[in-house]
Amino acid sequence: MQMIKCKNGHIYDADKLKSCPHCQGNVRNLEQEPNTYGQGQTDVPTEIAASRIYTNAQDRNMRVNVGVLVEISGRDVGRSFILYEGRNRIGRAGNMEVSLPGEDTVSRNGHAEILYEKGCFEIMPVKQDRQVLVNGREVQGVEVLADRDVITIGECMFSFVKFDDVYQGNIQF
Repeated sequence: MQMIKCKNGHIYDADKLKSCPHCQGNVRNLEQEPNTYGQGQTDVPTEIAASRIYTNAQDRNMRVNVGVLVEISGRDVGRSFILYEGRNRIGRAGNMEVSLPGEDTVSRNGHAEILYEKGCFEIMPVKQDRQVLVNGREVQGVEVLADRDVITIGECMFSFVKFDDVYQGNIQF
């Protein structure tokens, strides 16, 4: 074993290696910083082709926003949750449309659901043992929601605001 020091101060075994493995045969002055500006970078196009622009929400696998729940009492007062066409699950899990992760009084995998179909909003508990109140009355089965109803789920209270009229062309500006 023949240990030697290269010009840059690295120690290596000259019997096994022909040149310093740290310098990879490149001897340079350690006092000078190497200029690596732009090396290893490639140009990324910033323009989007017209064929990739989506104008229809269904093309993007997105659902239309039709309402909102605003938390008026609970841990995150003022927080809002967008409601989409179709089924909106409410629970603590992160995959819920209305996710309430810190609310221990709300079931993890679905406490309640709000369903929007053909201009009508309905709310229902996922299971019979899960309490859901609308304007202070307990929901038994399915109940139709009206604009500005107050929904209580666990210890959270929400104000329900529907804005589906925008998509049906009924709003006049």
